[in-house]
Amino acid sequence: MTAQQDIITRIETNWGAFNGLVAKLTSPRLHSLHNPIVSLVDKEKSRIMTCPSSTRTDFQGAFPGGLVDHSLKVVKLMSDLNKTFGTEIPSESLIVTGLFHDIGKIGNGKFDYYIEKESDWHNKQGIMYEINQKIANTTPSMRSLWWMNEHSVNLTEEEFLAIASIKDRHDNTNDSIPSTGESMLTVILQQAVKVACLRGRGKKSVIDQ
Repeated sequence: MTAQQDIITRIETNWGAFNGLVAKLTSPRLHSLHNPIVSLVDKEKSRIMTCPSSTRTDFQGAFPGGLVDHSLKVVKLMSDLNKTFGTEIPSESLIVTGLFHDIGKIGNGKFDYYIEKESDWHNKQGIMYEINQKIANTTPSMRSLWWMNEHSVNLTEEEFLAIASIKDRHDNTNDSIPSTGESMLTVILQQAVKVACLRGRGKKSVIDQ
């Protein structure tokens, strides 16, 4: 099996795991008759499945499939932190915030958020993508919430605020401890994203673990 085939296989495996978690979102508010979460995932499958998670290998997930790979790691870390802290946050909240906190990185439905850099010079510097200038300048978390609203996904207040709290992790000025008064869901999501980003730095493909 070639390296390219290995990557495709891993992307498909991650996509199966992603959908397995989506299938666990069965409460009426998230899985009503028109299945808003499933509708979003089905409609944007190709974008979600192949979307990277950042522009550079200095960050995390700067490769096709990086978004799903990163999101799965965030959900796992959130689950571990939930057990460690004994906070008993419902698994559904962990899944919906962990899986979809960065879904805005797929773009706006018309344009992709990331554009591949085809220059060998840029790639050797670890610069794999650039931000599409046709996309309105806003944080991915705000665009993630837009996607949720677009598909009528009924988030709780805590889920909404947890996703909204995720800033640009490439900006060190935002790399601070959680603020007083934030919910434990917000704290756990923030810390899981931070750890996943740190662990994901320098990876050049979905199988470069």
